[in-house]
This record gives sequence, structure tokens and C-alpha cells, in this order.
Amino acid sequence: MIYKQIIQGLDEFDINELSMRGLTKQQINESIICCFDKFFENKDNLDRYAKDFLVQDWITYKRNFYIVIDDNINEVLNIFKAAKIKDTNKVFEAVSNFQEISVEIGNKYWSMVIMQRNMSEFGDFEYIAECFNLIDQICEIIIKNYLFLIVQMHRISKNKNSDFNDIQKLTFGDLINELNQAKKLDNLLNYFDSSISISQWRNIACHKSYKYNDGKIECKYGKDLEHFTTIDNKKDLLDITNKLNKIAQAINFAYKFFFYDNIQDIGSIFNQTNNDIKSRDETWHLIFVTELYSNGFRVIEIEDKQDKLKILLQEMTLEDKEKRSIQSSIALYKAWFHSSKKNIEIIYVDIDGYLYLSSSTTALVCEEIGKGNKDINYLAQNAVFKKLSKLKFGEE
Repeated sequence: MIYKQIIQGLDEFDINELSMRGLTKQQINESIICCFDKFFENKDNLDRYAKDFLVQDWITYKRNFYIVIDDNINEVLNIFKAAKIKDTNKVFEAVSNFQEISVEIGNKYWSMVIMQRNMSEFGDFEYIAECFNLIDQICEIIIKNYLFLIVQMHRISKNKNSDFNDIQKLTFGDLINELNQAKKLDNLLNYFDSSISISQWRNIACHKSYKYNDGKIECKYGKDLEHFTTIDNKKDLLDITNKLNKIAQAINFAYKFFFYDNIQDIGSIFNQTNNDIKSRDETWHLIFVTELYSNGFRVIEIEDKQDKLKILLQEMTLEDKEKRSIQSSIALYKAWFHSSKKNIEIIYVDIDGYLYLSSSTTALVCEEIGKGNKDINYLAQNAVFKKLSKLKFGEE
């Protein structure tokens, strides 16, 4: 299950250790707000989403940080902002229409994550093949799809033809060239620091026009493969892969920040279109697990059945477990919000690994909160709590 991979990555981030040292949820929220303040115009939205949806982005940002990442994110954001000034409605409509593609990017991204293997175990030929496979996926799945929207934003800002169907007919190279000619994303693309364009690296990877020879990687590119370059070693190839991934991450952050900054206006258009877009479970696993992790709870198991979702959370702090076990029940609503299951159960496991408290509720209760008819206290009043026998998790 993907949540196990997510938790493994979060463990490496050491939030649990920080929580045990006294790092509070409020301090985490304040850190997220401080980190992302430079990207948001709507500070109320930043404050609101720092409590949940932006947690995993904060962790990803910290893990993938590089010196000029803020400049690169703002360079993309400035294209969105310029378009918004020119034609607000057209921009919000374009971003709303892009949601289906955005979800598909996420779905394919999770396939990349799940299929990715430990490269340290590879021989040289397999290592190089995997690097080029990642280059192809990063360029084709993430960068190219976002460039369609970025070019559309630029055209809106210049009152040019911004029909998305026409833009989607452009090749990867066409998209890069249009932005280069307009002197857009110069810093972001220059971060790659290569005489060969991103689109050509994508072509080398896609068409497999490379070969490994005596420790070096020989690559051909161009329309008729008339150009030639050599990568001195596989470490340099990995560096190219990592830089492309950082560019993809910067673009992804910019898109997300603009979306959350303007979510009410974008959402009102999106809801009118009655789109039925289904994200993979991995997407909500990531949001759900990271939010709970930032609250000092570690998801150790998710049992997903047709009508029921059962989640086991383990305590990571040294706070009073009686109080914390009750607090953990807030995850009931979050779990329903993401999964829409009819029945939700949360099992609280104490820091020593012993089952302590079960809390459960139904979709009917959560729907009342979701519709705004009731506040979150309604959940506590209608949840069913049950003390559990002191049995260690994993024991019969």
C-alpha cells in the first residue's frame, strides 16, 4: 500500500522526533505559513490550508529544497498572475478546466512512484536505463502537461489565441521555444544548466538514442540524430535527472499555490461544470497521512473495504494518551471526506504499541458537517467510543 511508502518517507523527515521534543501542531502551521507566505496573496487561504492540504507540500518543499527554488516558483507564478490581471475569468476557467489533467498527472505520478526501483541495486546498464526512463516520465507526464497551461496563461496575458485544444497540439519543443522567445521561465530553464534543451533530453530518453560505452554515455539528438553529446559517467546522468525533477517540482508548487490562493473562484466554476474526476487512492493517502503525521499521529494500517474504512493510528508524542486518543477521532471526518465510505473507524494505538481506543461514525454524521449544517462538535457527540483491551498491535 502506498501509505506505507509515504510513512517511510515521513519517518526520514523526523517529524515524529520533533513532536516528541515538543513541536506542536501550531508551530508546524506557523512554519508552513512562514515558508509559503511569499507565494500567497490570499493570506486567509494560506492560513486555512496550512492546517491540512499544504502539509504534504511543505514536507516535499523542505525535502527538495535548493537555493533558487523560491525564484523558480515565483517565475511561474508571475505568468499566472499576469494572466489574471488581464482576464480573471478566463484564467479561472482555464485552471478549472485543467483539473482533469491535473488529476491525471497525479495518477500517473503515483505509477512512477510505485514502479520506481532501488537504483543502488542496479548494474551500470540498468542504472542508465532507469535514469532515462525517469527523464522521459518527468518530462512527458509532469513538465509537458503543465507547460500546456503555462503557455495558455502567457497567451491570455498577451491577448493571443489561448484555445487549450490548439495549445495541446504543440510539441514539447514548441512549448519551450514559445516561452524562450517571450523570455519567460529563463531562470527556471537555465537552472538545468545544459547546452541541450529539456525537450531534447526528453527525446533522447523517449527514443532511447543513447548507448553505454566504456563508462561513458553517448547520446544522439536532433531531428535526424545529427547532434552528439557524451555524459562522462552515470553520476552526471543522475544529476541531470535530479535537476529535471526539481524543475518539475517548482512548476508543480507554483500551480498548487495559485490554485489554493484562488480556490473559491476556481471551485465555483469547476462545480458548475459537473466534472466527475476520480483521483487514485494514493492522492488522498498522501494528504491524509501527512496531515495526521504533523499532528503527531502515525498511520500504521489502512483497511479499505467496500463500505468501511478502518484506520490504525499510533501516538508519536509523550502527551496524555487519554486526551490524545479522543483527539484522534477527528480523523474520522477527514477519512470520510477523502474516501466517502459509509462507515469509518479509527483505532488509536499508544506510543508503546498497545491498542487503546476505538472511535467510529457513519457517513450520515459526516455529511451533516460537510454540508455546513453542523460543526465539528457534532462528530464527537455522535461518534461511538470503545476502550480496547490492552493488546499490542500485531498480536492475536
